[in-house]
Amino acid sequence: MSKIGKILCLIVIIATILIPLAQGEDVMYSIGYKAAKLAIENLSIKKGSENLLVITDAGHVLLDGKNTARAYDGVMDGSGASYGKGNLIQVNRPINSKLWFMFYNKKTKEGLYLEVRNGIAKRDIQNSTPSEMFSKAIKLKIDPNELINESEAKNWNVHFTNKTLDGNEFSIITIVTIWSEFPNDTKYLLNAIELHNHVCPGLISGYYIAKYLEVHYPLSNKTLIVWAIPPWCKDDVFQELFDATVGKRRMAVMYLQQKDKLYPKYKDLAGIYVEVSKNGYAKAIVIGFNWSKLFKDCNISSEYFKDFKSYKWWWARLKADVVMLKHNPERYVETLKIVDLGNQHSIKSMNANWVSVGENPLVKLGLMPKEEKKSPISLLPAILGLVIALAIRRII
Repeated sequence: MSKIGKILCLIVIIATILIPLAQGEDVMYSIGYKAAKLAIENLSIKKGSENLLVITDAGHVLLDGKNTARAYDGVMDGSGASYGKGNLIQVNRPINSKLWFMFYNKKTKEGLYLEVRNGIAKRDIQNSTPSEMFSKAIKLKIDPNELINESEAKNWNVHFTNKTLDGNEFSIITIVTIWSEFPNDTKYLLNAIELHNHVCPGLISGYYIAKYLEVHYPLSNKTLIVWAIPPWCKDDVFQELFDATVGKRRMAVMYLQQKDKLYPKYKDLAGIYVEVSKNGYAKAIVIGFNWSKLFKDCNISSEYFKDFKSYKWWWARLKADVVMLKHNPERYVETLKIVDLGNQHSIKSMNANWVSVGENPLVKLGLMPKEEKKSPISLLPAILGLVIALAIRRII
């Protein structure tokens, strides 16, 4: 084969590989763009309007085995919404989840939910109808002021029961509510909301703890290490705002199995936040979060959070989101104790000494008493009782 022939052959091989990839990306882009155009028409809103919110899991999930990141680009170009404007929110979802878009008009309180049909990425979608592209196209009203009203929540619960939005109801209504009512908080929390994929009191509590720490314990020239004891939704905030991730050893997670053993002063324990200076000196700040006060402010019971058979589980959380954001962090967050840990030399060695397997930092920090180990002598009555019981059983 001549040199020119070899070059042509190589070009054909490369084209065979790259053209399908490019076409796949173009299909994804078109899906996002067409979804946006459809929403703009159905919600009677202008492209780029500040009243438009777009929520999607594009970029996190696969569609027909293909990456959907270009669908995110398409919906951005088609809607005029963007991350920078704070009105294009890319929620985290497992990679095998369905691809969907939610468009919301803040002025009319109407939303359009579009779920992409599996198999569409393998087809020519240029002439496809909306019903061919989307397995679900649901238009519905989402009024935050009505949703936090208990009687209206009861009526709206039908969408949870029927999974109108394919199980994304809680993510969508909480993000819509906080974005609509508390835009400044949403922008500050945006990365954490995307990671956590919804807004709940647990996430807001982390946001408030973070703001409290920033005001009362500025981190200039210091690193924040989070000992998430006990862990809850709050800890996703610290991963985003302070880069306190498990992989970087800036977060350690331990479950609190014996909360009743905490000294009464520390019953509202909401984690331990360790400031580490450049020279290795560390200070542990024990923070509390007053859930009882929040429930009282909301006029709800903590049991509502566990009532998954009715509307109460989601309504109570949504109401708590709204009520909490109307107050300052100091209403619910407080410093319970500060402990000087001295020079820990390195973050790795500090975590190994304090939160490794077998260690109980709560005992070492004086938050709960040391568990007394029973001596063999104290166990003797129980052992004798077991021996006697076995002997009687054998005789019988």
